[in-house]
Amino acid sequence: MSSCNRETNDCGDLRSPRAMTAPPPLLQALGSHQLPCLSLLLLFQGNKHFFQHGQSPFLEAGCPVTNCFLSNREYVTTNVDDFDAILFHLWLYPSGGDEIMDELIVNTERYSIVYPRKPHQRYVLFLLEPPGTYLSNLKDLPNFFNWTMTYRHDSDIYRPYGYFRPLNGSSKMVDPRETPVRWKQPAMSSDALEEYLNLSKRKTKLVAWFVSKCRTQGKREEFVEDLKKYVQVDVYGSCGSMSCSRSRGGECFQMLDQDYKFYLSFENSLCQDYVTEKLFSIMRHNVVPVVYGGADYGRLAPPGSYIDARSFPDARSLAEFLIHLDRTPEEYARYFWWKAHYGVANKTAPFILCQLCQKLNDPGLQPKTYSDIHQWYSGPDVCSEPHQPYGYFRPLNGSYKMVDPRETPVRWKPPAMSSDALEEYLNLSKRNTKLVAWFVSKGQFHSQIYVAPRLRSTKLDYETGPKCQIQGKREEFVEDLKKYVQVNVYGS
Repeated sequence: MSSCNRETNDCGDLRSPRAMTAPPPLLQALGSHQLPCLSLLLLFQGNKHFFQHGQSPFLEAGCPVTNCFLSNREYVTTNVDDFDAILFHLWLYPSGGDEIMDELIVNTERYSIVYPRKPHQRYVLFLLEPPGTYLSNLKDLPNFFNWTMTYRHDSDIYRPYGYFRPLNGSSKMVDPRETPVRWKQPAMSSDALEEYLNLSKRKTKLVAWFVSKCRTQGKREEFVEDLKKYVQVDVYGSCGSMSCSRSRGGECFQMLDQDYKFYLSFENSLCQDYVTEKLFSIMRHNVVPVVYGGADYGRLAPPGSYIDARSFPDARSLAEFLIHLDRTPEEYARYFWWKAHYGVANKTAPFILCQLCQKLNDPGLQPKTYSDIHQWYSGPDVCSEPHQPYGYFRPLNGSYKMVDPRETPVRWKPPAMSSDALEEYLNLSKRNTKLVAWFVSKGQFHSQIYVAPRLRSTKLDYETGPKCQIQGKREEFVEDLKKYVQVNVYGS
């Protein structure tokens, strides 16, 4: 059996575990001097290559444990028994029903395992996109995967698109999985404030958006169309009238730095924890991101560093707030307070590989299997539809944001009333002489009831009778109420 020496960290030149005479055990006590080489196979779909092969990725990342060796699919053509972990990377599939798994492992016609699975092996689901992107049917693979490696915070191996880390020399990320997340409170020196005030004054344009996917599950395009009614939004790419080629990426970002105050970091899906480079790449530049997604952004980015479009009741309210910031340079400049304290990291491969190698070496880790990986990945509560309230409350302190009913807890002020206000409403009460009123009208109407398991809505249409006879049966309740109190009903 080949082994890794913990002092030399040498696993040899093993492009395939076939070079080993026997499969190594998965779990080894970390205290031993000699550690067997643990081998990982990464099965790619598509042309994406996220990691180098060999042991070097673990060494270069400075992982606490480095006795792991990574092989890509191209080096393996036969038995995969000797690998300790096999990572299944799912890519995009057309609707024609192409393979959902590499046929080295799974017979995709029968969804049966090609090779008998060894007890020590860990099958890892590697996903970077949200539900709805994949057409592969994970329902056909119950009790198949042991671990998950995705952007989700509850993954076994957490793979973010980016992260923040302190500028105090620490290489550790600010971990969004912690409760509470350990962010510094917004504070800005006078020199930094002056710097970003000058930056704000040099910018001459308001909102930019680089986009190539024009129709999305999260309906971000509809929100932007509404926003454009109230504020200028320059849309670059195939979904807009302006262009800045990807081959000129550096110049495009330089244009943002120089000209624009805000950038739309809008995700294509409103799914749990799904935040991509659309945020992290922009945070490296001197422009304030306006975010739109299904994640809790307060966990992923410093407070007061972004504007959450979904915290506003509608596009008009957001536009009013952006115009307000444009007219108050100091308030705008304070959105950059965090740049003196945090940096943004986009390269997450080292972070992932270290987690994976540590888990493979953990002697106390309990066996785990996902009985329903489809439910975990794309259950009804994983993604949501855009929220458009009929109305909302907002504070009278000048804030443009609504009191958000989706927050837990909702941030209401506790009941309290001044003596002057109490006197005013006492007098109002004494002047009113009638008790209950109801405005209601009859007439034919067409109601649409949506049964929406978040992403895919099933629309049921009902032709109803008069409006005074609806499914909620409010009219029956009112008839009962009228037996005990005077109710004045106005309308037809």
